Amino acid sequence: MTHYHEYCPANFRTWTHRSNLLKKSIKLETPDILMLQELQSTLEDGETGNLAEDMRSWLLLNGYEMEYGRKIAHNGYQKAKAQLGIAICWNASVFHQEEVATKVCFASELVDNCSTEQSFQHFSMQSHVCLLVPLIHIASGKRILFVTTHLVSDPGVSEIKFAQATVLMREIEKHREGDSPVVLAGDFNSLPDSLVYQFIKDGIAALSSPELQRDELLKRRIEMPTVVPTQDDFILNPVPMQSAYLTVDSKEPDVTNVTPDFEGTLDFIWFTPDLKCQNVMKLPSYQTLKAENNSMGIPSERYPSDHIPIGAVFAFQDKQSLEQQSSSPTVVAAAA
Repeated sequence: MTHYHEYCPANFRTWTHRSNLLKKSIKLETPDILMLQELQSTLEDGETGNLAEDMRSWLLLNGYEMEYGRKIAHNGYQKAKAQLGIAICWNASVFHQEEVATKVCFASELVDNCSTEQSFQHFSMQSHVCLLVPLIHIASGKRILFVTTHLVSDPGVSEIKFAQATVLMREIEKHREGDSPVVLAGDFNSLPDSLVYQFIKDGIAALSSPELQRDELLKRRIEMPTVVPTQDDFILNPVPMQSAYLTVDSKEPDVTNVTPDFEGTLDFIWFTPDLKCQNVMKLPSYQTLKAENNSMGIPSERYPSDHIPIGAVFAFQDKQSLEQQSSSPTVVAAAA
């Protein structure tokens, strides 16, 4: 990261500084579940070691276990230089893992459903993944599926971002196991007024949406791959979900990402109705974040990422679990 965010002093961009802030925050919040995005598994710029394994080792010493999913191309190729991944970590005294984790490469699933060569080439470009980890909540014996992802950031390929979201929701349906609870958190690189947000929340999106019908796509005869059910002109989400912040605060955070080039809310925590969101993490104000680095934003001396961590507290919807404080897992999603 040391060659990114040059408005931030170089000593605050090193993994040593950033990981110390991240670890301090984890110790302060003591989440039962931690989901990380943009966690490097190889390095560049002269830093040494493996950042994902460094985090795994530290978490293990502090009572956590971790599953990690590195970005990968549709043909299984992994780049040799610094590469990013996502992680799901859990407090081993609160959750127990009985099933294997699943990493899904979006491009691999999309190209298998492309009807033309032009579509194949277009939707095979990105290497983003999602990670699904089913865990048993020890106090209640209940199964919860935890999912994290980091969707493509380029605003010029909104159709790829949406297609990734369709694969994501299909995989959640596939691994959910009946009506068991699901918590999804991550960096969706999508604003609250986006098609991705609408699709996850409302369970439906129009194929005729401008985000999916760009002139360039029509000229190049690129068609949307279909991985979830459709009805007439609509794409259907098999697992509509509720937003934690919208549920508790009646709105999404003002911002979760503040840089000189962009300010907005891109990170969300979603859950299925079999859970109750009891509370959400209070976030620093936009004014506080913008004031960092002489009004350039974050990362900074105090904030390890250009995204701020978000968090929520959940309980099971049945009466017995709601009466047990130990049955209220705390989830924190943070961009590393």
